[in-house]
Amino acid sequence: MATFAQTTFNATIYSSARPTYPGKLFERIFDYHRRSPDAKFSLAIDLGCGTGQATRHLAPFSRILAVDPSEAMLSTARTTFSAPPWKDKVDFAQGSGEDLASIGVEDSSVDLMIAAQSAHWFDWNKVWPETRRVLKKGGCAAFWIYSEFALSSYPSLSPLITQYAQGTDPKTSLGPHFERPGRTILENHLLDVPLPSSVLPPSTSPSHSDPTGCGLGDVERAFFTGTTPPPSFNLPPSTIAPRLGFATRNTPHLPSGVPQVKVEHNPVILLKPMTWLDLMTYLRSWSALHNYFKKYPEDREKETDRRFLEDDLKALEQGKEKENGKLDHAAVEELGIDKGDIAIRFWKDLRERVSEAGGKSGLLDVVGVEWPIAMILVRRM
Repeated sequence: MATFAQTTFNATIYSSARPTYPGKLFERIFDYHRRSPDAKFSLAIDLGCGTGQATRHLAPFSRILAVDPSEAMLSTARTTFSAPPWKDKVDFAQGSGEDLASIGVEDSSVDLMIAAQSAHWFDWNKVWPETRRVLKKGGCAAFWIYSEFALSSYPSLSPLITQYAQGTDPKTSLGPHFERPGRTILENHLLDVPLPSSVLPPSTSPSHSDPTGCGLGDVERAFFTGTTPPPSFNLPPSTIAPRLGFATRNTPHLPSGVPQVKVEHNPVILLKPMTWLDLMTYLRSWSALHNYFKKYPEDREKETDRRFLEDDLKALEQGKEKENGKLDHAAVEELGIDKGDIAIRFWKDLRERVSEAGGKSGLLDVVGVEWPIAMILVRRM
């Protein structure tokens, strides 16, 4: 996460490259929130708001507080939300989920707290106590990440993507250049995040919906990785327990005193049609790539990878000639599509394999991209 705080980090390109969250994800969150008779829609907090991609989905709430440790991210978000109806609804604060008191968030004041693509950076020994402190009774929190992308129509290319993103050779893979353990927690779909009951001491007497008495109950893990997730994800099986956060005779056996977490598997919902140029923008936004170039600056000067290059340059020229062309050529130049660095090589490997499979691989041809989502939901009891 330190990469995003650097003054050289381009938050605008980051924002344009990243997938946007589907409404179905928030329908799931709001459905969970409404289950409590005490649920209100007064104040929502977006932790690690970035440029505000998730913040805009919090429109049902009267007030929204968007929090991020990066001033570069907040600056972009403030511009995005500077006009009505957001201007008088959204406030921004530089801070972290580990210490919301420092930015003035009071006890029992928050109805919904979310963290989109930032939960893998949290210190949960601090975030769970803060979650319990700030949530109102009946308020809830939803923390989620999206993990490794895939090309929807080309599942056979997933091993190539995994090798690039999670391989162990620091010269040929970005795996060693991600910040750990955060990236590992993301790759493991938040399964390494401790349950609230393992961090929080009991604050009340155990109850039907809060069997540990820690104050945060009704815990759910919702996965949007397919109703039958890939075996390589190593996810827990679905349960048929009622949504009360404790084990029943119909659910897998758990040691005494450990609350059952409801597990739900859903179809993939984070999907985005992207041109190959868009995909290159996304690949350039990875923090690990920035770290890779710090270690191997000479890779930027590698000989030009000429695969597709002639056709790519023609596509760019045609884009310039279109009266309403949508190509931002300054951004295209920054992407370095005429280079030969590790990201370009990987990008062209993908295009080559898609072309061999009979797919379209031109610079402005569209390919379907998808991301698995893992989410933790919890309620203040």
